[in-house]
Amino acid sequence: MSLNVIKLGLQLLEATSIFHAQDKSADAKLPNALTKFESTDPSIVETKRLSSARTLTWLAASIPHDLKGRFRAPDAPLDYAVIGVDGSHVDADRNMPVHCYLINIGSCDITYGHHAQAQLESTPFLFSREEDFRFGNPDFPLEATPVDSTILGLKRSLMELETTVSLIEQHHNTNPVVGLLDGTLIYWTLMNSDLHTHTREHAIAQQLLPPLDRLQELSKSRDVALASYISLPMAKDIVNLLRVSECPFDTANCGYHCGQQVPGSRGCDSVDGLLDRDIFQVYLRPFERSSIYYSTSAVSTLHYKDHQVAFFYIHAGQEVARVEIPGWIGKDMGKVDLIHSVIVEQIIKGQGYPVSLSEAHEQAVVRTSDRDTFQTLIRNSLETNTFNPMESQKQRSKRTRWV
Repeated sequence: MSLNVIKLGLQLLEATSIFHAQDKSADAKLPNALTKFESTDPSIVETKRLSSARTLTWLAASIPHDLKGRFRAPDAPLDYAVIGVDGSHVDADRNMPVHCYLINIGSCDITYGHHAQAQLESTPFLFSREEDFRFGNPDFPLEATPVDSTILGLKRSLMELETTVSLIEQHHNTNPVVGLLDGTLIYWTLMNSDLHTHTREHAIAQQLLPPLDRLQELSKSRDVALASYISLPMAKDIVNLLRVSECPFDTANCGYHCGQQVPGSRGCDSVDGLLDRDIFQVYLRPFERSSIYYSTSAVSTLHYKDHQVAFFYIHAGQEVARVEIPGWIGKDMGKVDLIHSVIVEQIIKGQGYPVSLSEAHEQAVVRTSDRDTFQTLIRNSLETNTFNPMESQKQRSKRTRWV
């Protein structure tokens, strides 16, 4: 056994005591945070957030209407379709005989009602060309970013988005269709400082916005919608909004006003340390959703246009989940209700997690045995074609243990 569980166990004991202390601190702050959440005037805190926008160093949600709304789930339509899409990938391995990487997209397309059916699919994409290892605008090749694990994750997410919209477009009847993605709609990597401007603009103009634009256009004649589902979210957008409200200064500027203060002495420390889900776990009843909020992340506000990411929280029975939607959907309560009702029904069918996303994950996941098969297929293909490239001795030794 290469992992020393005795040494690790001692460290876990120390970490567990830290986790316990953090939980106690959060539990102590929660009643006050709930009171502030219910009593905060949304127009006043939104005005203060806007006036503090240049000085805030953390994300605080924008409130278009109400802060403390609580909405029961409508009944789902009798006839509808839901499409879950997920993905996984295998990074390029320099020890392998050839340089390549794999993206696997899994989808689950379920139709409910009078013409019930389901289609599960797993679609692998192999990338091995020289240009596949550069992410950027072909017109500016010298500014391209090498495809590392972070860029590969972004590329996979954009492929998942395109797949979801394409599958929605393939439904030609008049029944409602909801596409569900696993994870966030906010593609944070697009704001990485390593990305050149032309690379960022090309990815947004050619890969991010086109499927969202197509979906928005389709929604004018069809009852279609798109959402992403985040289980056990770590976001603090609403807690941070309460921090703005609790700040004793006219403008929230932590560095200027509180840079020298010790933790626990700042005006906002009465709510800081909580997560949004802590509040909504108590505030919402099972299967209720919160009000609609908007993300103030730079990538969403600067580059998503009509699709600036909106979100709400939903009580999923055992946990609180975060649901993100394009901004134009957030303004259409009919589509919000459709998403809410379908997600609740999917959660119930999936015993706590949307069943379509669970099945999509099963189609997408590349397990250890699959990775071994992938590597074996590469070697066999090369040998069949009488191609004998160099393989690292490190990789060979992993396959031929001698002790």
